[in-house]
Order: sequence, then C-alpha cells, then structure tokens
Amino acid sequence: MKLATKLIILFLLLTTIPLVIVGYLAYDNGRRTIEQNVLNHLISTNILKQNEFDRWVHDNERSLRNLARRPGLTEHAAVLASHDPNDSAYQAVYASLIEDHLSPTLEEEGGFLDLSILRGDDGLILISTHKSLEGKYRESESFFVEGKKRTYVENVAYSLALEGLVMHISTPIQDREGNLIAVLAGHADLADMSNIMEQRSGLSRTEDTYLVNTFNFFATEPKFGEGYALRKAIRTEGVEACLQGKEGVGFYDDYRGVTVIGAFRWMPERELCILTEVDQAEAYAPVVALRNTVLGIGLAVALIVALLGVLFARTITRPVRQLVEGAEEIGRGNLEYRIEVGVRDEIGQLSQAFNQMTENLQAITASRDELNREVAERKRAEEELKQTLAELEASRAAALNMMADAEEARTAAEQANEKLRREIAERMRVEAELERSNRELEQFAYVASHDLQEPLRKVQVFGDRLKARQAQAFDEQGRDYLERMQDAARRMHKMINDLLTFSRVATRVEPFVPVDLRQVAQEAVSALEVQIEQSGGRIVIGDLPTLEADPTQMRQLLVNLIGNGLKFHRQGVAPVVEISSEQIKRRRKELCQVLVKDNGIGFDEKYLDRLFKPFQRLHGRGKYPGTGIGLAICRRIAERHGGSITAQSAPGEGATFIVTLPVQQKRET
Repeated sequence: MKLATKLIILFLLLTTIPLVIVGYLAYDNGRRTIEQNVLNHLISTNILKQNEFDRWVHDNERSLRNLARRPGLTEHAAVLASHDPNDSAYQAVYASLIEDHLSPTLEEEGGFLDLSILRGDDGLILISTHKSLEGKYRESESFFVEGKKRTYVENVAYSLALEGLVMHISTPIQDREGNLIAVLAGHADLADMSNIMEQRSGLSRTEDTYLVNTFNFFATEPKFGEGYALRKAIRTEGVEACLQGKEGVGFYDDYRGVTVIGAFRWMPERELCILTEVDQAEAYAPVVALRNTVLGIGLAVALIVALLGVLFARTITRPVRQLVEGAEEIGRGNLEYRIEVGVRDEIGQLSQAFNQMTENLQAITASRDELNREVAERKRAEEELKQTLAELEASRAAALNMMADAEEARTAAEQANEKLRREIAERMRVEAELERSNRELEQFAYVASHDLQEPLRKVQVFGDRLKARQAQAFDEQGRDYLERMQDAARRMHKMINDLLTFSRVATRVEPFVPVDLRQVAQEAVSALEVQIEQSGGRIVIGDLPTLEADPTQMRQLLVNLIGNGLKFHRQGVAPVVEISSEQIKRRRKELCQVLVKDNGIGFDEKYLDRLFKPFQRLHGRGKYPGTGIGLAICRRIAERHGGSITAQSAPGEGATFIVTLPVQQKRET
C-alpha cells in the first residue's frame, strides 16, 4: 500500500471513528427508547381491552340476573314450567313474557342475540326470542347444568348447530323460598366482543389486537385477515407462550409471516389469549431515519477529510517517490544512476546516503560475480539431491498410509457387521413383542368400554367443577396442573373411543346388504363438512358401484380415508381428495377396488407395514393430531369384508389408498 494511501486512511480513521461511535450510541439509545415505549403501549392495550371485555361480560351477567329476579318473570316462568302448552294460562303468560320482559330487554339493554327460559328439570326450552329453539333440549349443555346453581358464563366455542362462535350466559330463576323453577339463558352478541378487540388507539397503522382459544384458533377476526375466526389456526411464538399461561412480550413473526413486536396475556377465566402486535418496520421507522441522517453526515465528513489527506500526502510523497525510482533503477542493474539532492532535511540526507551506497555497490559487484557463479553450481547440485530425497520420503509415506487405511477399513467393517447383527435380533424381538401387544390390546378394548370410561368421565366432571368453583384458590402452578390433568383426560377419552371403534369392527357388526358406495361417500363428505371448510379442501366423487357390505362400516372406512387426505395436506396447498373405483376379476371372483387419492404430504413406502398397525404414527402428535388408529380400523373393516387395503405414495407427492372388496359376500349361515 502506498504511503499516500496510508496517510489518507489515517486521516479518515481519526475523524470517522469518533463520529461512528457517537452515531451508534445515538442510534442504540433511540432504538431502546422506542422499544420500551412500544412495549409499554402494547401491554397497556392488552390490559385495557381485557378490562373492557370483563366489563362487557359483567354487564351482561348483571342484566341477566336483574331480569331473572323480576317478580312477574318468576311467576310466569313457574306457570310455563308446570302447565301444558295448550293450556290457556300457558298461552297468556307466554305472550306476556315475550312482550313485557324478554323482547324489551333485548331492545333496551342489548348485549344478547336471543334470550331463552329452560325448564329446570330437563333443560327443555320453554320460550325463546328465537322461535326455532323452542321445544329443544339442552340438558347436557354446561350453561344449563351450571346455570341451575349460579350465574354462569360459558367460554367462547364453536357451535356446529349454529355454525359459528357462541357464548352463553345463564342464571337460575327461583321462587321466594329459593327453589329452582327454570334457567334463564342468553346468547351473547359476540359482535360486541369483536368490536372491543377492533378498537384502535390511532398511534399505529399496523396495530392489531385479537383473541386465540386453547386450540390455537382465532376467536376474533385479526386486522389483516377475513374469515379466520375458529377456521384458521395460529402457532406463533407469542401464542404458544400465552397458551402455556405466560404473560409477556416478544419479537417474532406473526400469522402473516411479518416480523412484529407483540404483547400477550392469558385470561384464565375465559380460557383465551389476548395479543396486541405492531410491525417492527413501523415501530423502528423513526430510529431508521436517524441512522440514515448520521450516515449521511459521516459520508460528507469522510469526503472532506479524504481531500485534505490527498493534499497533505503529496507534499511528503514526492521526494519519497524519487527514492523509489532510484531503487528501481539500481535493481535493474543501472549502477550509474544518481539521485538529485534538492533539500537538506532528513529525506535529503537519505538521498546522499543512497548515492554513496550505489558507488560502493558498483565497486564490489565486479569481484562478487565470479564468486556467485561458483555458489550457483553448488546450489544446483544440492537442490537436485534434496529433490531426490523428498521423492523417496513421499513414496515411503504413501505406502504407510495405504497400510493404515486398509487396517482401519477392516476394523470398521467388522464393527458394522456386529452392529447389524444386534439390530436384526432386536428388531425381531420388538416385532414379536408388538404382535403380542396387539393381541392384548384387542382383549383390553372391551374392558376399557366399561371400566375406563366411567372413572374418566368422573375425572373430567370433577375437574370442570374444581376449575369452575376453586380456580381462584389455586396459584398459577396449581391452575397449570389442573389444566394438564383435564387435557390428559381429554386425550385419554379420545384414545379409548378410538380403541373401542377398533375392537367393535369385529364385534358390533351389521349384516351385509346391498350398499350404494356413491351415496355412502356423499354421507362421509357431509360428516366431514367442517373439516373440509376449515382446510379449504375439495372432494371429487367419481363413479362408485353397489356391493354387499356393512353400510355403517363402509361409511366409517371412507370417513377415515377422506379425513386423512384433508389432515395430511401440504402447507399452502388446498387439499383435493378424489374417490374412484375399478372392477377387476381375480380367481374367477368379481372384485371392486376403491381408490382414495389425495395431493398431500405423502410418505415413504418403506413404512407401509407400520401404516396400518394400531397407534403407529409417521408424524408427531404436535404436528398432526390423532391417535394413529384410523388406518388400523380401515384394515380391520376391509379384512372383515374378505378384502384388503394397501397404499401407494412418495414423500411430497400425495398418497393413493386402494381398498379391494368382493362385490358379493359369501352366504353366512
């Protein structure tokens, strides 16, 4: 590097380093301040909206209790509960309840979509502002069971009957002695809840507040989504931490894949997470502008310093360049070259010394040439000898390395063979144990239906009561233990039901009758309507024959296979499941092959044997839900009909399940 360049760099370093340090400190301080302000705002927004949500719920509770305590409503409810609907007294109080109590409450106080009175004995809806609900029973609904004892608020959930989000609030209607007459229930207007979440502070264009339930589904519509409520799952870092009962802030990618600053807060009473987020790009915009300003000033200062450095360097480097040119001439053998001495400073003294050195070098060069020729001959001989020795040493080292590699390879092969023998023996032992376990599992299934379901229901019921009545008495760890207990009970209930279904394929059967497979396929699609809508999937039903079979088991077979095609779909690709059939003959026997083809994630066919065994899963429970028994049930159904099931697939290319069934069954005695 030239001296002038070094001087310029030195000038730049001395001026820009302090400027860079000051600019970085200003940028860092501004970034920290903005982060803290944004986090405080997000946390405050969560607290404020939770308070607004709780206030809305408490107002609805109070409105419902006041209505239930009206003397006129209490008397009329007692008449409805004790008289026949055709009775004139019944008709008179019915009209009075609608016109004087229920309808005015809806119009004047709001908060509810409809109000209903349920008979205390059996949950029969006696009267409702939503006429289509009258005459229906709700004896097993939590809002009726708990509403007989106290004012109860049901958590937000999806209703298949109403095809949407619902939240009921209920309270008992009692006579003067405190005896239960009926239950007053209100269907809360969740538009009010959504409006609370949608209210913006106006400080940020990208600010977004929404609710998420315990199943990772949106409970309200986010700002940048439409139709997400209970139809789209969300698994961001903020949601996962909140569903673990935590409260805090974080920096993560939101449901759009955009990096945000978010605050999350768990609402245990409602079993909901509330999250407020803002895009990091918008939050950091002011500090980015400050950074760009500092960079602009730094570049301007660096340019000025570079110009000054060039001017200063020229006054120093010109005489130095003359010395360099003289050294180059000497190097080319021009010993007659001399440097002109124009100054008497240190550089001038150096020039005089250079000229004197050149004269001395010229004097000794002649006598050294002869000596150099002799030395060159000796060096050439030594180099040839060294090269020969080096070649011999390289050959010896290569031979030794080859011997060592051969020994190492032999040892590795012996170890690999021994390991393979142990793995084969262990696999044979595991397969034998698995076969024995499957037989024991079949025997266990019948016992599970009687001996496990009842205590499990008690665990769930008493867990719900404990959570409803004593949740406030627990600390955070206690509530977490209770939640884990209930979650484990729910998973065990699902596993027991699947196990019972598996065992009943061979025990609870119907006689074989002619079955229209196309009609059965349509019924299966109808049963999976919610799953199809949530996944955005599409089912294509081709020509399917009529064959002799158990209609219930055929429906279960198609529900399981279509459900798998919807569940194991690729990220970002809408699932498509095609159902078709082929007629074949085998050993003079007429058979039908039903093909269920999907465009999902597929699988490696080396795992085909595991695919149809009970509780054998190719994916973790956290990624795809289920117990791993659905395809085992399909295999049992096919074998019970004298058929078989197999599959063809490759990773990422979808899968085709092939069910081979006889068109006509053997006549059973």
